[in-house]
Amino acid sequence: MICSRCQKLKYHMASDKICWDCQKDDENKKTGEDVAKAGTSSYEKEIFCPYCGCSNSDDEVHENTVMTCYDCEKDFDVEVDYDIRYSTYRKEGK
Repeated sequence: MICSRCQKLKYHMASDKICWDCQKDDENKKTGEDVAKAGTSSYEKEIFCPYCGCSNSDDEVHENTVMTCYDCEKDFDVEVDYDIRYSTYRKEGK
């Protein structure tokens, strides 16, 4: 199928009209707008500037830090939250 927005051939679509990449872009835009309006974000998968809402994703951020927005160039605090999951297995022979 062809995505109606990006016009690329996609085999898996988010809906009957747009692809998953365009769907994610729409969601990020909405989240960014909400973050900019509130001036804060919580537990997001990407780093959003609390001033302008721009996505500042950086896979290298693994601890709390201060970032400068790629778009508006304002500094803001980033707090990294980890979602820890545990797995258990039976010990053999017991």
